[in-house]
Parts: sequence; C-alpha cells; structure tokens
Amino acid sequence: MDSEEEEELRRMNQLKKRKKTRSPELQELWERTEANDPNVEQVGMCQGGSVEVSPDDEHEKIIWTFGLGGCFSTLVFTEDEKGHKTAVLTHFDPMGISDNINELKRLIRVNPAMKKSKHKQSVLVLSAEGFEKNPETGKWEECIRDQKEVDMLIATIQDELGADVEVELKAYSEARIIGEKDHGSFIVRIPPKGQATYKTWFSQGQLGKIDED
Repeated sequence: MDSEEEEELRRMNQLKKRKKTRSPELQELWERTEANDPNVEQVGMCQGGSVEVSPDDEHEKIIWTFGLGGCFSTLVFTEDEKGHKTAVLTHFDPMGISDNINELKRLIRVNPAMKKSKHKQSVLVLSAEGFEKNPETGKWEECIRDQKEVDMLIATIQDELGADVEVELKAYSEARIIGEKDHGSFIVRIPPKGQATYKTWFSQGQLGKIDED
C-alpha cells in the first residue's frame, strides 16, 4: 500500500467514525467551517465569537461550538425592533471564569447596539452534578455544579446589558449515551428574517422575537 492509498484509507475510516458520532447537520457544519464559509463562525475552547445579522442580509448565519465536556458555553443574543440580531458565544472551562467574563465584556462592548435592543436573552450551557428535587414542582432536576461561576456570568451579562436579560440555564450530564450523536455541540442559527434558534445535543429553543405565524 503506497502513501496515497494509506491516506485514502485513513480518510475513509475517519468519515466512518464521524458518521457514528455526528448527525448530518453537524457534519455539514464541520465541512462548511473547514471550507471557510463566511456565514459560519466556529468558537473553539477558551475562545469567544460574535455574529450580526440584518433583515437585508441574504444568508442565515451560524455560530457554534463543540466539545463541551465539563465546560461552560455562554450565549448572549439580542434583537432590536428593526430585526437586527446579534449573538455572542463563548466556550471556557469553569477554571477560566475570569477569561470568560473578560471575553464576554469585550464582545458585548464592541457591539453597543446590544444594550439598546428590545429582546435580550442569554443561554448558559453547563455541566450538572447529580439531581435534586424541586420543592415547587416535585420533579427531580439536575444540580448545577459550578453555581458560583454561573452567578458571576449572569451578573456580568446583566451589568453589561441591563437587568432585563432573560436567562436560561441548560445543565447537561457529561455521561455519554450509547448511540448519542453531536455530544458537546451548541449551535445557534440566525436567519435574516424569521426565528433565530439554538440547539444542543439535549435541548433546543427559540431566540429573540417569537414568530406567531
């Protein structure tokens, strides 16, 4: 077997492995990222990024991260009355809380329109530790592992954008389920017009102004 055949075999084995762990959606995102698609922004570990989308833009923009396994991923999303949307996304280890806060501040401050926006949301995807019973609902819920760090992140976001930011906490288990795909991914899709959405491997939701159609 020559070097070209070995490389082709390696590539085929890699594709086979990816199909077992990635959905077609995530595989497409990887391919678009590797092709330097200008409408796809990937955020690596210990990094942050942002995207802006106007109603007049031609294409949907996507900002996403992967490899969450004990890390925080923090999304801050705003939409103004004219439909201008901005998303900030970070991915940090809990031990890097200071760097995470500094990156959130930097990204929000270079997008001053975020503070004036009507719709402000934040979604924190973070690791859970065990379960506890909610005294109000009687249901068992996953406990947040790093509550102090979470409180610091929320305080930072509210300091930058105001107390009217809607905050959601999405806690995940680090344990993998057999056959589960896209573990550790957090994908945010922002179309020029219509509903912005987010999706993790265990949850999903809407962002900004809710479409009633």
